[in-house]
Amino acid sequence: MEKEQLQEAEIDFEKVLKLDPSHPQARSYLAMVRLETQKRHDPQAAQMHYEAGLIAYASGKLDEAMRDWNTAVRMNPVMKKH
Repeated sequence: MEKEQLQEAEIDFEKVLKLDPSHPQARSYLAMVRLETQKRHDPQAAQMHYEAGLIAYASGKLDEAMRDWNTAVRMNPVMKKH
């Protein structure tokens, strides 16, 4: 989880909970991972970052545009295909 490998962390916490369904830390960490995953995969927010990147690009702010576009792709990997 600390290394931003959320999918792997979710699988590991689920394994712990299969062994011990009442494990309080695993349950808490699993909830945190799922919340973070949901937050990071937000197509509407991704679209907002994409549009902000277009505005920044048009204004000549290339670094800002790249940051917004990279954020958009992280939040909605499907955008990478467009």
